[in-house]
Amino acid sequence: MFLLGAIGPAVLIVVTALMATKSVRVAMKSSNEAVTQRAREASEFAARFVAETAGREIDRRWSVLEQAALDATLRAELRNLSQTEAKTTVGLQRFIEAQSQQNRDLAAASWFVTTAGGVQVARFPVSDTIGRSWAFRDYFHGLGHDFPRDTPPSQIAPIKRPHRSSVFLSGATKHRLVAFSVPIWSDVPPKRVIGVLGMTVELGGFGELRPGSGNTERQIAVLVDGREDWTGQKGLILQHPHLASLRALQKPLPHFHLDQERVHTLTKLREHLRDHKPLPIEKLFVSDYRDPTSEHSSEKWIMTMRPVLARGSDTGWVVLVQERLSDITEPVSALGRSLMRIGMVGLLMMTVVWLLLFWRVSRTLSGRSTKT
Repeated sequence: MFLLGAIGPAVLIVVTALMATKSVRVAMKSSNEAVTQRAREASEFAARFVAETAGREIDRRWSVLEQAALDATLRAELRNLSQTEAKTTVGLQRFIEAQSQQNRDLAAASWFVTTAGGVQVARFPVSDTIGRSWAFRDYFHGLGHDFPRDTPPSQIAPIKRPHRSSVFLSGATKHRLVAFSVPIWSDVPPKRVIGVLGMTVELGGFGELRPGSGNTERQIAVLVDGREDWTGQKGLILQHPHLASLRALQKPLPHFHLDQERVHTLTKLREHLRDHKPLPIEKLFVSDYRDPTSEHSSEKWIMTMRPVLARGSDTGWVVLVQERLSDITEPVSALGRSLMRIGMVGLLMMTVVWLLLFWRVSRTLSGRSTKT
């Protein structure tokens, strides 16, 4: 009976410890799944919101350009250029400078006008690119990639609808840019394209994403190009808090690309959009994403992607909204650690009480045996 009284409480303590540990682990797992699901829902909502906002901002840029392209002075100047074969005019330069000043909120790196043959006839800020042919640029012909520089301009037709170009290296600043461009139509018969009006935005400067610091905000928005860049690669990161920080410090911007698996997903996503198929929602969420710009390559994020549509069409851009997995699960982990500490203290106290009782019973029995 003495041994049973000693061993019984000890076994009870061990069983209680095992059951408590198991219960805490199950509770933590369930809680992690619940908070991750809620974070996923928040990420999906944020991705849709940012993608729609980016789409509206693209449309706003095109709308500003289209409105400016209707300017009678601009059209008249271009008609005169096509007739006299002049390379630039004071009127065109004043027009493009005025557009830049009136639309500072669009964060354009430059504004430009080209003839129907691709010759740049006005630019702000002024550079030596004026008077040269840029017909090989995607923003001029709209075919999705730049042509070789030696391609004869006579073989290249200008765009006939608003276009967002592929990423390219600026001939003036050597920075990486994206151009938004629209055709300029003649206002007298016959109706034809007499020039191209456009603006460029420097990589890392897309204000519509409202990027925050990756160190202070849990959710960050990232803009990725699903089309090929000037290197022929897809998945170039256009906007990211890290790029914004480097740009603010006027440091060179590295080339960050998504991994091949994500690029494959982007390609499939664009195919679904082209074929008007429902988006594969399960493919648009990743629970173990690794940020290419992060110094900690092993750090995991949850990530949701959404395509950027403008005027109902695929722009080729995709928004990623990502959040550190540790930021999501850390409160649950901290609660689990607190419960484990409380449980350990409780078990330690039970063990101390059991040892004291065992010691007291042992002394009592030992004293009776000695008297006997």
